[in-house]
Amino acid sequence: MINQYLLLDGVQYEQALIRLYARDDDLEIEPLYAGTPWQEVADLGPVLVKPGPHSELLKELTREPEWHVSTSLLSSPAPLVDVATHLRQLNKVTDAVGNPSLLRYADPLVAWFWLNSYGAASLRRILGPVTEWRLAEPHQSWLPEQDHQWHAFISTEATDGKAVSVLGQAQMSGLKKAYSWQLKERLYTWLKQHQPADLAQIAAEELNTWFEEHLSGAEACGLISERSIAIWCALSLRHGSDFSAAHDGAYQQWNAHQSQPLYTADQRLQQYYQESV
Repeated sequence: MINQYLLLDGVQYEQALIRLYARDDDLEIEPLYAGTPWQEVADLGPVLVKPGPHSELLKELTREPEWHVSTSLLSSPAPLVDVATHLRQLNKVTDAVGNPSLLRYADPLVAWFWLNSYGAASLRRILGPVTEWRLAEPHQSWLPEQDHQWHAFISTEATDGKAVSVLGQAQMSGLKKAYSWQLKERLYTWLKQHQPADLAQIAAEELNTWFEEHLSGAEACGLISERSIAIWCALSLRHGSDFSAAHDGAYQQWNAHQSQPLYTADQRLQQYYQESV
């Protein structure tokens, strides 16, 4: 018998435990931070749910968009306790040089890039008792609305036998792509609020390329903080992509007349923005 499980991300599905326990529904609920050092924030962590035969939760999953950005659908012949035990190995992971971190594997966006970074044998190891891990393919918010496309991660290969909780370089690259996607979404939301007319000058289908180019430009100029990157994008929209390099431009003229040196690229750009906007 194949069991169906929902894997919820407590950050994306706000107040997950309160909402789940408040339902008049046939559910087994297992917070995956329970019994771990992160038990006090279990509501913000991954939550594994097994709907019973009379539950309406699986029907809701297919029709309500909130579930698509917060929930994956897992299939497994194993009981809840075995699936939970396997997934808990992913709570804390280490990279190739031994740096530890928490992995947001229950966030469908993170899981999309993370699971796509594995080959078949490695994916089989990550899936463990899970035979299929289904989630909605990410959709950029500035593109026209469309029905979510569900993708199933499966592998019939023999496992490679490596540790589940160790990430290789491919996984680190995948997680970096997930962060970049999230950053672009936050930048889009901020620019839409503060510079809607400027933003509207870029066609929706060209926005991803525009963001990629300007994130690369910000990195090349030594910008580190997300606030500085947002300012970089805002000024590029308003004054053109060469606003920082033009010798006769306002930024270079301002920079040349500073009596007190500002030592980092972040300091210089943020101070200029504060004085000029």
